[in-house]
Amino acid sequence: MRLWMARAGRALAAPLLLGSIVLGAGILPAGVRAGTPQPVQFNHRVHVQRMTCIFCHRFYETRENAGRPELSRCMLCHSAEVSASPEAQKLRVLAQQHRPLAWVRLTQFAPYVRFSHQRHVAVGKVDCGSCHGAIAQTEAPPAAALIAISMQLCIDCHRSPALQLTAESVQALKSGSLNSRLREALQELEHKRFGSSSEALAAVSQRAGGALSEQDRQAIKAELHPAPAVSTDCFACHR
Repeated sequence: MRLWMARAGRALAAPLLLGSIVLGAGILPAGVRAGTPQPVQFNHRVHVQRMTCIFCHRFYETRENAGRPELSRCMLCHSAEVSASPEAQKLRVLAQQHRPLAWVRLTQFAPYVRFSHQRHVAVGKVDCGSCHGAIAQTEAPPAAALIAISMQLCIDCHRSPALQLTAESVQALKSGSLNSRLREALQELEHKRFGSSSEALAAVSQRAGGALSEQDRQAIKAELHPAPAVSTDCFACHR
């Protein structure tokens, strides 16, 4: 009897120990795959000057996964030789050989962590750079994610007091004497969350493509308001 109980105890202890190890490590999303080359040396900077993120990442406003461009998407532009880029030639070779464009993910969440792009981007108005860093300004794929996603990063963002431009404040600013590029920038940043007024002003300046006048800076700062609190319930992310 004692021998059976000891064996049963060890049998029960094994999965419990494994579970505690997994949970201890699994508080953080799964690691970053660094150093793996991408199939083409994609130049983000050139592409974002000509198109919006949604052209390539078609689902970031509607699904959990943002999606990466299939070869057929790239070939909408690159089936013809629009440039002398050898990377574009690689796309045409792949298309001729009927081979897929096998992008390598740099960040992979653990299977029990639920992250939704739609909830963060479309509902929460979180700017892409908050999680992906200055990826839009890169001229070649980075060897690793520019920002290492961790549970602490998520918690800090959810807990930190944030500022935002509400629909009413954007409308008030647009009724003033703003140039057209600044009006468009404010519209794009409506309801996005910022950690400080300086971060908000920097985002507006970047979107508008130039430095803000002191009058514009003061007007925008006056229209920044506290953003609604974000849930820190563990079960919102951990399944």
